[in-house]
Amino acid sequence: CYRLVKEHDRVGRMADTQEFENFVIDKKRISNDLMAILEQEIPNKLEDLGDKLLISHLYMERRMTPLNIYMEQCDDKQLKAVVEDYG
Repeated sequence: CYRLVKEHDRVGRMADTQEFENFVIDKKRISNDLMAILEQEIPNKLEDLGDKLLISHLYMERRMTPLNIYMEQCDDKQLKAVVEDYG
């Protein structure tokens, strides 16, 4: 099951965070490096299900670039589009 958690980040933007319990994922989707980190950092939250991994509790956020950082990297055409889109 999961629950959507709304939180403000440090500069007031909204970030959607999803909270999951008993999250099952195919091990093929997890890199060896990430698996090593998970096993080191949260071994008590992991359960090996053969070709799947159960994580008893986790928070997940969409990876996003903050608007101010994106705008610093835009060319003029992109900057105009993002300003018009944002309003």
